[in-house]
This record gives sequence, structure tokens and C-alpha cells, in this order.
Amino acid sequence: EVAELSADGLCTQVPKQLEEYRAIKWEEIQKLTRRGNVQDIETGCDEAISEKDSLVLALNRTQTELHEAKRRLNETETELEETKLELNSTNIALEETRKELSSMSQN
Repeated sequence: EVAELSADGLCTQVPKQLEEYRAIKWEEIQKLTRRGNVQDIETGCDEAISEKDSLVLALNRTQTELHEAKRRLNETETELEETKLELNSTNIALEETRKELSSMSQN
């Protein structure tokens, strides 16, 4: 009977912010004195938690990679803007030099 009742809730992870609202906790039920024909059964929760944990780790790793990629993108954009400014300055200097050369050749 307990196994049937637990099917939808035993392996569910409760967020920490909701922990105080839990009226009945499986951890406490498991510690109670047992009477009658009580048998332990495999719940599969360890695998579910392990899979969840590995997904959380993968998500954290992906978020870290994304953060690093954004940082590199921002650096690259800054370098691009600096290069554009330098190119613009070089173009202005080149145009001034052309004008000077043109006026010298006309004299």
C-alpha cells in the first residue's frame, strides 16, 4: 500500500524554499518502527536523483560555458570597435597625405 502511495511522490525533489511546508516526510516514515509484514522495495529513486544530479551538473557546466562565451564575445566586440577607430584614423591620415601629395605634385 505504501509503495502505491509513494509512486508519484517518493522520488520527487522538494525545493528548499518549500521544505518547511512538508507535513509528512519519507525520510521520517522510513525511520519508524516496523510491524507486521514490511518489506523494503527498490524505488529507483537513487537512479532518478543521479540522473537529475547529472542533468543539473550538465546545465551548470553549459551555463558556465555560455558565460565564458559571452565574455569572449564582449572582448571581441571591444577589440572590433577599437580596430574600427584605428582604421578610421588611418583612413583620415591617408586622405590627408593624399591631399598633401596632390598639392605638392601640382606645385
